[in-house]
Amino acid sequence: MSEIWFFPFEEYFIIWLQSLGLETILHTILFYLNQFFSMFGEEMVAVAVMGFIYWGIDKRKGEKIGAAIMLAAVMTPYLKNIFKRLRPYQCSDKIELLRDVDGYSFPSGHSSSSGALFSSLAVMFKESKILQVFGILIPFLVAFSRIYLGAHWPTDVVVGLAVGFLCCLIATKITDLFQSKYTFLVIYAAVAASGFFFCKTNDFYNGYGLLIGLIAGMYFEEKFVNFENTNKLYISIIRTIIGAILYFGINSLLRAIFAPIFAEMTLGYFILRTLRYAINCFILIAIYPMLFKLENKIFK
Repeated sequence: MSEIWFFPFEEYFIIWLQSLGLETILHTILFYLNQFFSMFGEEMVAVAVMGFIYWGIDKRKGEKIGAAIMLAAVMTPYLKNIFKRLRPYQCSDKIELLRDVDGYSFPSGHSSSSGALFSSLAVMFKESKILQVFGILIPFLVAFSRIYLGAHWPTDVVVGLAVGFLCCLIATKITDLFQSKYTFLVIYAAVAASGFFFCKTNDFYNGYGLLIGLIAGMYFEEKFVNFENTNKLYISIIRTIIGAILYFGINSLLRAIFAPIFAEMTLGYFILRTLRYAINCFILIAIYPMLFKLENKIFK
């Protein structure tokens, strides 16, 4: 059962934000700016950035960035299904929803995803001052946009950012404390499996499948593939574009195959959804890079 709970200042703050420049050009500018910033917390951006680093620049750094994203993709919906908080527009008729959303509100998935992605980028590439700035600035712009758009309460985005930064810390620092880079991720996945007993939203099973696929893909790639990164920018871009197309294409294909088997919101449906995302992630992490050996022949 969903819960209605928020602090009075949160409602007032969102109403005030959405009233800024009403019936003026400022209102239009704020609307489109926040729509733009909100996109940096979405799936396509995470796939593109992680893919560009993993397939093109530095696969070990890409693995850590990917781990941060996947950890957040599991932790956030896990918490959402515990707190079951309704979104602002569902609780107040004075708050307008300006972007399509679904699921529970607390914590913010866009905030946690952007926090995990961009902060881990900053940690992995300390030599880049631009990424140091983006590592802090982009997640906060994403978080602010989610409030303005009526998708989240202020406390949703604060906790979402905290989750994202925590997952960055775990992926880039804490996993190094173990003898094997897989140890913590496997323990995390085992503990998070408890979500199968109470999580009723698709986002948890999406994230859990991606995490399992990442762990299995990293291991398989290290043992049997061991592809090489490239120092050519155009090759990195091509790898990323093809990888992104494969990600969404494979996901659509597997959805068409698996979706009719079980009714939605049943245990079988959730298991197949997890399997779908795990297979997709595994293919992109471990199988797709096998094709990179053909590049020398193609671009000779």
